[in-house]
Amino acid sequence: MNSLRVVCALTCFYLTSQVVSFGELITFDDLPSNQARVPNGYGGLSWTNFDYLQVSSYPGNPSGYQAGMISPGRVGFGFDATFPTSIFSVGPFNLDSAYLTAAWNYNLQLEVKGYAGTTLVYDNSYILSPVTPTLIQFNYSNVNEVDFLPFGGTHYSGYPSGSGEQFVIDNL
Repeated sequence: MNSLRVVCALTCFYLTSQVVSFGELITFDDLPSNQARVPNGYGGLSWTNFDYLQVSSYPGNPSGYQAGMISPGRVGFGFDATFPTSIFSVGPFNLDSAYLTAAWNYNLQLEVKGYAGTTLVYDNSYILSPVTPTLIQFNYSNVNEVDFLPFGGTHYSGYPSGSGEQFVIDNL
């Protein structure tokens, strides 16, 4: 009986110590409306201040939203650094890559921080274009929170109907 308890205890320890590996491509294309908040639980993650929109709903309004669309339909987006834009999970996960584009500004800076518990383990900055998506290879392992902090850049005159330090994300 004791050996059965040891096997059960070791099995439980093994299962609870494993990294959550969703292995899922998050495209935002299967979300239900034209524009809304990304719902918690989408892709197995929780989302703070992430919105999404259907790009075709804004045909006469050129922006980085159209430029940043990798898979047809919808893209996610986040706001400036005053609104914490984050993804997180109760258990650890890996963030491999994503396509990122500035919505309105040339040379938009995006700081991306990855946490394991409360410990900052990744802190990288990227420069984004409003006309060309950039594939960012994060390779963040065993994180439970990732914060996206966009700031700076200069307004792109080719997009006259909008402004701000927003970023577009697709195929996460």
